[in-house]
Amino acid sequence: MKIIVTSNITKVSARYQRMARNMPGVVNGAIRDLVKQEAVPLFQATTRTWFNQPTFTPAPTTRGWMIEVDPVTPFLWVNKGTRVRYATMSKDWSSKTKPGVIASFKGSGRMLFVSRKRPRPGIVARNFTDIIMRRMQARAANKVRQALNSASYGAGTGL
Repeated sequence: MKIIVTSNITKVSARYQRMARNMPGVVNGAIRDLVKQEAVPLFQATTRTWFNQPTFTPAPTTRGWMIEVDPVTPFLWVNKGTRVRYATMSKDWSSKTKPGVIASFKGSGRMLFVSRKRPRPGIVARNFTDIIMRRMQARAANKVRQALNSASYGAGTGL
């Protein structure tokens, strides 16, 4: 009598090969969901009370995802700051945004005139992108880990 012991290593190997093939798509989907569901609403919160609100749209890149801003000019000035400002504001001026805060407030005042001969101190940088990217970086590892776990153990993800 012969007893033949066989192994299912070929089936296990094929499963892990399929998982490895699908891993970039799983990671890309997790990052896409993070950008669409968490980063875009944070960017929209920074311009909630602006008269001319820019649109924030996620777009794929070769190394991940980015957020495109349209129009870029007023958001860029507030986000990165400027060295000089040519506009003179009224005495009751208060900005709608604050440095280091992901929110937009009421604000008050108005622009009186623009003079290139007497530049004023510039706009203080709000650094919205740096703050939001730090928040997203902290959440990205958990999101990717959860997506990989559900892809490797779950039945409905196509692996």
